[in-house]
Amino acid sequence: MDIIIQSPHIRLSNRMESILFEKFERLEKLSDRFLRCEVVVRKNKDAKDNDFIVEARLIIPGNDLFAKETGPKFEIAAENAYLDLERQCRKRKTKLQPKARAKALRKKAKVDDEELE
Repeated sequence: MDIIIQSPHIRLSNRMESILFEKFERLEKLSDRFLRCEVVVRKNKDAKDNDFIVEARLIIPGNDLFAKETGPKFEIAAENAYLDLERQCRKRKTKLQPKARAKALRKKAKVDDEELE
């Protein structure tokens, strides 16, 4: 899975980039169907506190998953975005499993002529 990090108007240090890579690489353990993860880090200039905004989009076949989190520290916002994507992945996986089981059962339910004899 490719991880693309963008940070408009913010210069990310190597430590910050490595934290992002470590967090979002953990998503690969959930499924091998993920194509790419796009992460955008921004500072919220509207708030009195300079909060960080982390947006993460997980590109997968079908509908993409998206998470947007804010936090007073960069690490907190990144961790919350990761946890949100992880929850969405697990939820999607449980929704898809019954369909796969039903499809497998339909295949087993069909009887060939050779089996009847």
